[in-house]
Amino acid sequence: MSSTCPQLITASNVSSLLASTDNLVFDLDGTLWDCNGAFPGAVDTLLVLHGLGKRIYYCTNNSSKSRAYYSNKVRAMGFPCTEENIVCTAFVVAEYLQQQRFHGKIYVVGEAGLQDELTAAGFEFIGPGPDPITGTQADWVQSQLDPEVIQQVVLSVIVLLRSTAWWWASTLTSATPS
Repeated sequence: MSSTCPQLITASNVSSLLASTDNLVFDLDGTLWDCNGAFPGAVDTLLVLHGLGKRIYYCTNNSSKSRAYYSNKVRAMGFPCTEENIVCTAFVVAEYLQQQRFHGKIYVVGEAGLQDELTAAGFEFIGPGPDPITGTQADWVQSQLDPEVIQQVVLSVIVLLRSTAWWWASTLTSATPS
């Protein structure tokens, strides 16, 4: 597999670039749409690319929603899409844990999208709640952006980490406190 540096798409190279490309990956928020809907020309462009036989994938670092949610949203805007065309951080976490043949309980600090993807992958998890964690109740701590994190959740994570659980943080953005 070869790779090349990104290149500017111009009228003179678009045909050769498309002829040599089978798969295209597009970010969602701020690239194809904003809070007001799809950007002008975005749907038509992706429909043409899909019509040319190109495989289109959509990616997002937003773990608050599942692939099912995003595939419905993308289709509702008119873009060609199935759930298999969506790559989100919550799905990547579930895939990683499957590849590692992880068997254990996961303590989730994150929103519904992460929980949905872990459930779809067959994982057992517990989520942050008002009850304190005592002892070894989880083998893995998965944290993603969650605006509702409270002090009790942080204390539960510390207890789990002290009892040999693994911790993997993802979806850190510039909006994430450091």
